[in-house]
Amino acid sequence: MGSKGGGSPKMRITQYFLSMHQGICHGPVDAIKAIWVGEKKAWEDGAQGNTTFGFTKNGLFGGQKKEGGVSGSVEVMMGEDSQVSPVTLANRLGDTPSNLPGFRGITSLFFYGNSSSGGFYWGTQPYLKPIWVTVERIPVRALAPATAAIPRGVGDLAVGVALTEDFADPVEGWETNDPGGWEIVDETLRNTVSQTSVPGSIYYKPVDISQLYGFAVDVKIDYRGTYLYGSDASRIAMRDDAGRYLQFHPSPGEGNQASRRPVLMVNSNVFAGQEIHSAPLTIGEWYRLEIVVSASSVDYTLSQGGSVLSSGTRTIGFTYGDVSDFRFVRDGDIDPSVARWDNLVVKGITTTGDANPAHVIYESLTDTDWGMGADTASIDTASFQAASPVLYNEGFGLWLTWMAQSSIEDFVNDVLEHIRGALFPHPRTGQMTLRLLRDDLDVPNLKEITPDNASMVSFSRKGWGETVNEVVVSWTNPDTEKEETVRLQDLANVAQQGGVVSSSKNYHGIRTAEMAIRAAERDLREESAPLAACEVECGREFWDTVPFDGIKMTWPEYGLNELVMRVMKVDYGDSQSSTIKLSLVEDVFSLPMASYVAPADGEWLNPGEEPLPVTEARLMPIPAYVASQNGVDLTSISYPSTAVAPLAINPTTDDSAVYDVMAETSTASGAVVFDEIGTTREFPERDTLTNDLLPAVTSSDVAFDGGTLFTQEGLLLIGDDGLPDDEMELALVTSVDATTGRPTLLRGVLDTVPQEWPAGTTVTVTTLQDWTPIPREYADGQSVTLKFLTGTSQGRLEEAEAPEFTGTAAARATLPTRPANLTAAGELFPAPDFYMEYPVAVAWSHRNRLLEDTAMLAWDDASIAVEAGTEYQVVVEALQDDGTVDGTLDTVTQSGTSYSLADLPVGPPYLLSTFLRVGVTAVRDGYESWQTASITVLAGQDLIADEYDGDAILDVDGNYIAAETRT
Repeated sequence: MGSKGGGSPKMRITQYFLSMHQGICHGPVDAIKAIWVGEKKAWEDGAQGNTTFGFTKNGLFGGQKKEGGVSGSVEVMMGEDSQVSPVTLANRLGDTPSNLPGFRGITSLFFYGNSSSGGFYWGTQPYLKPIWVTVERIPVRALAPATAAIPRGVGDLAVGVALTEDFADPVEGWETNDPGGWEIVDETLRNTVSQTSVPGSIYYKPVDISQLYGFAVDVKIDYRGTYLYGSDASRIAMRDDAGRYLQFHPSPGEGNQASRRPVLMVNSNVFAGQEIHSAPLTIGEWYRLEIVVSASSVDYTLSQGGSVLSSGTRTIGFTYGDVSDFRFVRDGDIDPSVARWDNLVVKGITTTGDANPAHVIYESLTDTDWGMGADTASIDTASFQAASPVLYNEGFGLWLTWMAQSSIEDFVNDVLEHIRGALFPHPRTGQMTLRLLRDDLDVPNLKEITPDNASMVSFSRKGWGETVNEVVVSWTNPDTEKEETVRLQDLANVAQQGGVVSSSKNYHGIRTAEMAIRAAERDLREESAPLAACEVECGREFWDTVPFDGIKMTWPEYGLNELVMRVMKVDYGDSQSSTIKLSLVEDVFSLPMASYVAPADGEWLNPGEEPLPVTEARLMPIPAYVASQNGVDLTSISYPSTAVAPLAINPTTDDSAVYDVMAETSTASGAVVFDEIGTTREFPERDTLTNDLLPAVTSSDVAFDGGTLFTQEGLLLIGDDGLPDDEMELALVTSVDATTGRPTLLRGVLDTVPQEWPAGTTVTVTTLQDWTPIPREYADGQSVTLKFLTGTSQGRLEEAEAPEFTGTAAARATLPTRPANLTAAGELFPAPDFYMEYPVAVAWSHRNRLLEDTAMLAWDDASIAVEAGTEYQVVVEALQDDGTVDGTLDTVTQSGTSYSLADLPVGPPYLLSTFLRVGVTAVRDGYESWQTASITVLAGQDLIADEYDGDAILDVDGNYIAAETRT
């Protein structure tokens, strides 16, 4: 389309490429979990071993219009003893791997690009953003292999869902052989009941879990044939690393519909014949199966509509191994499948694991490379092995980094502070021993200290003013790698002291809010109580006392009677000493459990959200007014030239989200690509009518559901998502009530018509800027395909993740404008029961797109000069009560602005028609207006009469033929 001014200048963009070999940490590590660039997560698929992968995040920093993104390939070098330099790195250095260092003992990444760019793409700014790499290394797995890695989600924490699938489609499940989004594998799983020569179709999806808890799934037998054969069904199966299957088979019968009883199987045959429900499943009804897997058995529950049909346990016969994937198995090539599936949920512990602190300390002491290199014989390994399952069951895993700037002792003490542990040489063995402070005392059998066997060196009890009533714990959020805090208070202590006394703890190795809260509860319990503390000197009978041992204290002078205390420090003295000095603190576990109430969070919520793909959008043809406001000379354009304005709906809850538009185009070779065009656009708001909206010139006090903040001059697009573009109404916001926030609307503006809209109708709230067309010219009827790249503060959606939206361009701006101010007998919008005397005078006013280019006219404004060549087509239709069109009574084309609805020749089948509708369409050069103005009136008496007078002409059987007159 032409414009009044010249084209906008092109933006010059410089892209920066660089190949870089970056050392990460002491190696090898178990896995590379994520890569962050500029504090934004660029990749998180996970990689194990020396491997190569690529990723594209060109919108990470806002795309080309801002700071670009990152893309390229990454060579992973874990740092194994046998590692050699990869060929890609050697080529960049102009040498061969045999002549280069192997970079052993250090985990490193080599970032490089393709042959055209030569380097990894780092964005559009001439500086390198900071690069973070999240690595995983679980130390000393041999110490206690089963508890070395502590998954986030064990113990008291909620079990994570590893895979969810909702097969929502018109057939309510998997209809064909291909469950969408799953991959096919070149394997066969044969039916064990019959047709053993028929291979199965197997589809799979890997699951990110290391320990399986089970799954739940909806299943329905959709019987369509004469018999149900074993080969007619499909199965759901879990497969472990050893290649064993745990399967649920919903219809194992062979040639007998009565045997539709579900069974569980392992490797197709171990469970064959072991049913989990005695009655056949009813064809066409949905059932829900829930499976929980333990070491050697399966617990199952089969239900329908929330009612349990059967439940029980089946013995597997072997310990289930690590699950590698989840499978959909077909016992033959039947299409469509007899069994359908939906709402699949696989539950388990995710593979993201934290290190067991006991293992961390053990390796820090014994590692000969970076640790202290202590002889394992000098370590009480059994104490570390005993602490490992305790920490595992608590879910107390740590994810932290030791930096060489601090000593090993400091690092170990930091770990001990996290877990409330003590490391000390045991007096009996001399070995370094780990002890955890836990509620593990056998109080009746504790040794007792009295004035008879000890002397009191000092005694004190905290006053309330020396206690703390608030603990603030800092922890690390793995999603952002930023520090966050939890805050707990002892409200009774706050009331006692008359204010908050706070203490801060930095537990940066904790990676879940739940564990941070539990650590805060532990610390608050210790610091909020006025505990007693003392030092005593006792005899050599206490020689084997170690830290965190329990002692009962009876000391009448201080009113102590079998008070349980903990040993915090032990001074054994030298060989000449006859006494041992103990530092004791009242055991916090002997106190009543306090109730802690976390203070309310702040009302502010971070609006930042990951960019999501757009799921709803319109590709709207622009009216002539919009074209004019965007610099187009309306006299310079003619049919079929047109333009399109995308109106994409925000897929996120982030009000600040924006989007960029990519348009489909063809290259010189004929390939189809998408180019980014135009400027970044804002998402329009959406709202819903809460009351019916009747046709009117203006509508005031209009009620909406969503609390939208309307602004004057806003343009509302009224109509639900499924409605065609040319059936929607445009309304202009002329004012907004300062008290209620409700808008006053000028209805049916530009080329649209005021209509009746029921409550619940969707309204898209736009500005004129939202209607800015993309800078590309289209022709009427041309297909338009666009992609929308959502942008938030967390980055921009990648092109590969954006769906395509296809529409058809329409030459809306070149069409003649529909007439306005349509009246019947002087009535603008007559009520349905308002009867008019015939003949009825129908009149309307001229509108002209060329003259309505700067201001929008009201529906009832007087005529303006008509556009040259414009005529009006008048169509009269007979309608029933429900709006059904019985037929067309009259069609005329004229240049005038009035029509007389007179005595029309009416015969069957219009005798019982209740209404007449007069539609007026503007026509110029054969092109009709975007919408038709219409008005409906009650039909004449003859059209609705059940009986006819003497003027009626009847046939020989008494049937009506025609009326000579009308009343």
